[in-house]
Amino acid sequence: MKDDLVRLLTSAFCLAVAGGTALAQGYPEKAVTLVVPFPAGGATDPVARALASRMSELWKQPVVVLNRAGAGGNIGSESVARAAPDGYTLMVGYVGTHGTNPAVRKVPYDAVRDFTAIAMVGGTPNVLVVQKGTRVSFPNSDPFMHNVFSPSPTKTFDLGSYKQGEKAGIVRMFNVGVIEVLCNMHAKMRANVLVVPNRHYVKANGDGSFRLENVPVGARQLVAWTPDAKPMTESVALTPGGATVRFSLQVDKAPVPLDKAGNPRSGYRQED
Repeated sequence: MKDDLVRLLTSAFCLAVAGGTALAQGYPEKAVTLVVPFPAGGATDPVARALASRMSELWKQPVVVLNRAGAGGNIGSESVARAAPDGYTLMVGYVGTHGTNPAVRKVPYDAVRDFTAIAMVGGTPNVLVVQKGTRVSFPNSDPFMHNVFSPSPTKTFDLGSYKQGEKAGIVRMFNVGVIEVLCNMHAKMRANVLVVPNRHYVKANGDGSFRLENVPVGARQLVAWTPDAKPMTESVALTPGGATVRFSLQVDKAPVPLDKAGNPRSGYRQED
């Protein structure tokens, strides 16, 4: 099994503007462009369109959503980074454009210097999918202490407390299943790691459909899962012509984050 080292990142939508922006009194005096670095219909698109509608209402000026997709969000992000820093080109970014992409590959913009963050406008459940045996790193990029742990029976661990810049805790994921990851100091920090037994997995489309390629024929078991839902398993006899399977998942209300003692918490706790 390939021994990959993966860093777990949080996922949120952030409204940003080209860096170094100074807004004049009476802004906006003309239409504002809101760039979405992904195609229409993706997870970021409805967030941007809801924002644009409300901003147009409040500003009495058009806010035009422009989908500039490609290169995992890099094309749209670069267009905003190169735009005039006058506040009339905004962008809905997320962990991919300003976290994952710059961390794993060279991108044509500086995710920090080329943008000015305005506000966090939404978030989605974050899931890291890894194959059995993968090492996962949990670095601390915040200016306060973290204590990452998991109460999941499939993989219980406690990495202790460490500050920004200190050596990150690493866990090797051997057990197949869903592992909930929490921080004992920040109740809203929550993510899931889905450990799969092999490379035959796929993310479902927006309409719930999916297609698995290159699966060996024979009797197989398929498992479907989404955050805050119990995994569902279906057996299927896979022939050379393929097979069709249907799942019905019941998504429950997200559980209240617990501390290591099993007590519910309701807010952030920032520690020096």
